[in-house]
Amino acid sequence: MQTIPAQDRDFVAALERGLAVLTAFNQERESLTITDVANATQMTRAAARRYLHTLTRLGYLASDAKQFAITPKVLGLAQSYWHSTRLPLLVGEPLQRLSSALGGAATVAVIDGNDIITVRAATDGSVLSPSTQPGARLPAHCTANGRVLLASSLEALTEAAQIERIESIPLTAQTSRTVTSYDRLTLELRRVTQQGYALTQQEFEINMHALAVPLKNKRNQTVAALNIICNTAQRGDINLVERCLPALLRAQAELHEAL
Repeated sequence: MQTIPAQDRDFVAALERGLAVLTAFNQERESLTITDVANATQMTRAAARRYLHTLTRLGYLASDAKQFAITPKVLGLAQSYWHSTRLPLLVGEPLQRLSSALGGAATVAVIDGNDIITVRAATDGSVLSPSTQPGARLPAHCTANGRVLLASSLEALTEAAQIERIESIPLTAQTSRTVTSYDRLTLELRRVTQQGYALTQQEFEINMHALAVPLKNKRNQTVAALNIICNTAQRGDINLVERCLPALLRAQAELHEAL
């Protein structure tokens, strides 16, 4: 859970903890015990039990008395975002065109701390990846969309602040190819800024290469990132930049007018 200033009297800590319980569930942890939730959220077991009981009574969790699991009712929270935010609606058609024309999966993501969240995706079926699921939370440091968004977030910072920001990111290795050196990540982010796109090759998943560009609004602010992901095990060692960058840039220009 994030640290909130003690003087923020309007902050509702109970709501924060309730949301932390919901986000403790993921693909690797589909069902959890009270102890599991307490450990994941850094709560006492008694507090975790109360939040689990409340969320179960509200219908967001189901329980067999020992294990708890998310229910489909949680999807209503995501629908609130989809119906009240323009971005997922605007990118739907361009993503489908990219996926159909280039093959693979096309996704749009936004940044959230050290992670990115996929807000919409389209795939031709050749890419089966967690990143193609709307709502998926992925590490920013080893994904193409993440590199684009991290690079954009550094642009207004001083050099010292940039170093501090980069070194605050946990560089967890997802594969043997993941960049886990702060110096190397710094170089990669500078390259993204210079060339206007990010390329990752098997850093998040083996056989998956991704190419991403920033999506900017009319005030030239980066609001999201757009990428194409290809499975090289199925398609061979293709040159993603040569083959896909022109189409990504066209989609980028199209969306710039709408954002």
